[in-house]
Amino acid sequence: MRRVNHFPVFSRIVLCALLIFASKSYANYKDSLIQNCYNRNVADTIKAHSFNSLCLVYFNEANHDSARIVLEDGLRLALKHPFQKPTAETHEILRSIADLHLSLGTVSYTVGKIDRAAENWFQSLKYYDYLKDSKGRSGALTNIANLQIDSKEFDKAESNLNEVLAIQLDLKDSIGMTKTYNAFGFMYRKSGNDSLALYNYKQSLELKLRLGLTVSTAASRNNIAFIYRERGDYQAALTEYQKAYDIYDSIDYVPGKIALLNNLANSYFDQGFPEKAKTFADKAHILLEPL
Repeated sequence: MRRVNHFPVFSRIVLCALLIFASKSYANYKDSLIQNCYNRNVADTIKAHSFNSLCLVYFNEANHDSARIVLEDGLRLALKHPFQKPTAETHEILRSIADLHLSLGTVSYTVGKIDRAAENWFQSLKYYDYLKDSKGRSGALTNIANLQIDSKEFDKAESNLNEVLAIQLDLKDSIGMTKTYNAFGFMYRKSGNDSLALYNYKQSLELKLRLGLTVSTAASRNNIAFIYRERGDYQAALTEYQKAYDIYDSIDYVPGKIALLNNLANSYFDQGFPEKAKTFADKAHILLEPL
């Protein structure tokens, strides 16, 4: 089987709720979060939620230092509370601590502080378990499994992902299941099991189609095409790449179109069709110029 160069596999688009950067409403939203976080007259439960939301704002801005600082401020606030009395406020504070650790782990992972990411995700897991929050537990386990995939601890990752999938089935979290099937696919691809990788990528795709998540299927089709291409099944790969491109073209998502055009070009080049490959590469270059 011919192996090809590694190309990025599309993954889910995360933290996209803030769609209007630099607008007045966005600035007002950010200012209100800052005021909530550091105003002495605001209840600590609201402050804790605001710290987590402000972290997401800074994370979207790629301002990772500020994201880390507000999360640490939020943790210091939350951890001042005694948890011996099982009040509603205590419950909310504990949940905020779990969420803050989860977010701080994500920020740490993004800037390459893997040990700190793991520490925070395990801390969040501890709090979610105390709260008997299975959905929170599934989120923490997913992140931990991704770390285990990175470190090639595939058995541990598989075990955690199996538990995540069981939780999602119990909660009827179909959207979450599409992501977990994708995580399984990525894990099996990294471990060299292309057959199971392809099976899980297809499971994710089929579930997305049933849910009507049309745009999201582009990423699944790109993942499936990657496996076909590694196997040397170029016709199947080209079919999936083209379907993914058509989806991005229908919404004029330029980064996705550029990536798919490059994947199509590389697939034709691998087959010995340099002129055909150049046609797609030139199209990608034209789209890239204004960026």
